[in-house]
Amino acid sequence: MAAHSYCISERSRNLLNCQGYVSANDESSLGGRGSSEIETLLRGATAHLSKHEFSSAQMISEQIRVATDRFDPEIRVQGDNQPRPYTIAVVAHVARDEHHRLVNTLINLNCERFEIIFLENAMDDIWVLPIEAASSNVTVARLKFNAGIGVARNLALRLASGEGIIFIDDDGHASAASIESLISTFEVYKAAAVRGRVVLKTSGLEPPAHYAPGTDLRQHYCDIEGFAVWRTASARRVGGFDPILYGHEGVDLTARMFPFEGPDAFLYEPSAVLEHDFSRDTAGAEMKHERHRRLRKYCGFKAEHFDDVLRLFESQIHRNPVARATLFQRKWFVADGPTQVGKAKAPVGILTTCYNGGAFIPDFAAALAAQTDDAIELIFVDDGSDDGSVEMLDRYLPPSISRRVIEGGRLGRSGALNLILDAATTELCMIADVDDIMFPYRTAWTRKAYEAFPDADMIGFMICDYNLHSRASRPLPVRRTNLQVRKLLGMPAPFPAFSFKRASITEQFDVGMTAGIDCDWLFRSLNRGGCQGYILPLLAAFYRTHNGQITTTSRETQRAVALQNIAECHASILGTEPKVTLEIEMLTGWTPIRSGQAFWQVNDYAVSLMEAMADKELPWADEAAIEITRHLDAVRLLIARNDSKATAKAAEEAQSLLTQKVSTIAEVSARCAEIETEIERVMSSNSMKITAPLRALARIIRGE
Repeated sequence: MAAHSYCISERSRNLLNCQGYVSANDESSLGGRGSSEIETLLRGATAHLSKHEFSSAQMISEQIRVATDRFDPEIRVQGDNQPRPYTIAVVAHVARDEHHRLVNTLINLNCERFEIIFLENAMDDIWVLPIEAASSNVTVARLKFNAGIGVARNLALRLASGEGIIFIDDDGHASAASIESLISTFEVYKAAAVRGRVVLKTSGLEPPAHYAPGTDLRQHYCDIEGFAVWRTASARRVGGFDPILYGHEGVDLTARMFPFEGPDAFLYEPSAVLEHDFSRDTAGAEMKHERHRRLRKYCGFKAEHFDDVLRLFESQIHRNPVARATLFQRKWFVADGPTQVGKAKAPVGILTTCYNGGAFIPDFAAALAAQTDDAIELIFVDDGSDDGSVEMLDRYLPPSISRRVIEGGRLGRSGALNLILDAATTELCMIADVDDIMFPYRTAWTRKAYEAFPDADMIGFMICDYNLHSRASRPLPVRRTNLQVRKLLGMPAPFPAFSFKRASITEQFDVGMTAGIDCDWLFRSLNRGGCQGYILPLLAAFYRTHNGQITTTSRETQRAVALQNIAECHASILGTEPKVTLEIEMLTGWTPIRSGQAFWQVNDYAVSLMEAMADKELPWADEAAIEITRHLDAVRLLIARNDSKATAKAAEEAQSLLTQKVSTIAEVSARCAEIETEIERVMSSNSMKITAPLRALARIIRGE
């Protein structure tokens, strides 16, 4: 291969300096500075990982990140060096025959849509590019040492100009059609990451289960790093890949992005196919599996909720109708197109109260800065914090975001919320608790929801956490549902993802309450004549659980407030006195239904409620009947499953007991046979005086 002159272009230098990275000013040092430091650190981290010394390995990982920020690869650019919608990055540390096929596929892609970055984790030239590459937008980055896959991919993230970055393993191959399929799903769902399916290049080997987890598109953590597209800004926001991982690096990145994006932003697209071998032979596969098991333990060590995120994807999503509904709703909102075309958008108000929320401010500010619809105004009431919350907000929130900070002076949550209501002047208002995290499209989707449903005075979305794909009162909505219906069964909509038209809401928060404040306010607003609203099965915020929140400290008060408000709704329909009964507690899930008898008791009550709604000709009576029936069907199915499990467990215990008894009988029979044999021996060798009694004993043993 002919020698190349390497340089850093102006755009590449700008990219190297963006996102908090620092590049060298002296081009003569490119490719050398920091390389030996990174190599030494990587060797140390690998040694610690092999001995399960995870704390030391994690410390070195952070040192490698710092060293990588100071490191500049040598760069050669072919093409116009202009930004493209998508970046494709391929990392190699040895030359392979497969490279020719992969390179030819990539350079023949639409050069107006793609830039291609080839990274060389080696001293020598690896990427032999044909002359046709000159018509493409191609960058070759030489690291001049093997920095590991994580460091190289992070450098690609730094250099990428595309909204999405696609990583392809250099020893695999993906067709142009598969690359387009990956991108199509990425765009249709506004995903944070989409992974493809993997088929083996070589027959005769057993593919690992994660290569092809199914035949349908679904939510899935990104465990195929060698063929996946990531939203560039989202991956940069959490620091990119862990540089010491060589396996599970995509799953680790998924877990760190999860609270900022939610489970519906990570997808598996089976029509996007990569040809790739897991290993050369069975022995190599077992070594790789062992390394992955060790690295999974490291990921769980350094991230408290890593295993929770994996369990959520593995146990809650497949064949889950709510997960299918939220994913469909997300697709619908993406396909709905831009809002208010040709008009100046009025800002949406973000209403936030805070008391000593400084620990949550960095994530809160990052979520605001990531909103795709940036026509927002933050109204932030600080209720007498003494932890520097306001100072941290000024530090982390970009100056481009309009904000009004109001000092509350320890009014309590209700007083702070009333203060924020009085200050709100925007037509649309969104609740955003300081300890929760909004997803990037929440503002845009809120605006679209009110355009799609102009009769709505309030709209609620759904929330998630590390353990639940969807959080809301039961039944979880699978379609747009009237809030008048939802209030019959529980909290109408999760408050962290709630929004309303300011002009439609006149109720104030009750300053005499210490918990259940939002529930009480929402019920009173809905009970006022003419107020209309919906909940949509669309995930819009991550709900953070911690010891300091009201849900944790005042759960019983919240329960009492919710049940009292529900009882009053039911009483207004049934024409009875508002009283919290056992039937209401079981219907709303505050008291579990554990038997068939209890179920039919609740069912009879629900039938009376539905008949009363029909008699009163309530406009949402039919919808309420559908939701209540759906809820009771789910409860009955759960009882049947539990009964089935109980029956199976009882049968298993009976079988175990029977096996033990059969074993005991067999032991006794064997011992009897031994005794009988001994009797026969004695009889044949002793006098006639004892023969008759022994024969009688033998007959008894034989059961004669």
